Amino acid sequence: MFAIHSTESGNTLIFDDVQGDYFSVFFSSSAQSVKREVWAYTDAYGLANLFEYLASHELPWQSSEKWESIEGEFMLEATCNSRGIVNFKVSISNLGITEPWKFEGNVCTELGQLPALAKSARQFFGVSAG
Repeated sequence: MFAIHSTESGNTLIFDDVQGDYFSVFFSSSAQSVKREVWAYTDAYGLANLFEYLASHELPWQSSEKWESIEGEFMLEATCNSRGIVNFKVSISNLGITEPWKFEGNVCTELGQLPALAKSARQFFGVSAG
């Protein structure tokens, strides 16, 4: 398991329970919580690659960087403002035929926290397939 705890609020994003091509993602805030199993197929390590890429920045960056699961049930998009606050926009959904739903939330951290998050992500998701 590894988690991102917001430095701006009580929001938390937790990655847990890797089983083959699947893992669970859990978002919680003071108002709501949502948990979803995510099918990463062969690209779960891509999330670790994203965290490592973000951690390679010593200064705030201008673009947004994201990872999305193959079926779109989970998306994580990172931006960084000029003060070094990193915002992770989280989208978790169930876009099935019956009763579709979608959740969006945010978890903020600081630029200096990214190396530790990248290390935790790599330990959780494992080495890349390449």
